[in-house]
Amino acid sequence: MRTEREERQIQGDLWKSQRACEQLDSQKGITVPRDSWYWPEAVKEEEEELLEEETKSEGSDDEEEELTPLDKLQFLTSYLRGFHVYCIWCGTAFNDEEDLSSNCPGDTAADHDD
Repeated sequence: MRTEREERQIQGDLWKSQRACEQLDSQKGITVPRDSWYWPEAVKEEEEELLEEETKSEGSDDEEEELTPLDKLQFLTSYLRGFHVYCIWCGTAFNDEEDLSSNCPGDTAADHDD
């Protein structure tokens, strides 16, 4: 079980990742996120409300509900590193995979603590 401080850190990192993802996707001409939670909530608030109303009326189980903030952070980190060669903890867009693996300590916040 995680502490409240760890949960806040995960939420903060997730939010930073979502903002970075939206910005980097937009730079590549991507206008729709890979998954609804890949971009920050505020951007798609109205769209999300409509979607929620539709989902409630349909009564379907949404896969998003099963993902914890940590799960989302891990998926988003993987996407940012793989597709954009970007690390949120380094705050750097690397030139390529080799540059990323040589200059980034790892794919978690803990790897960057030293």
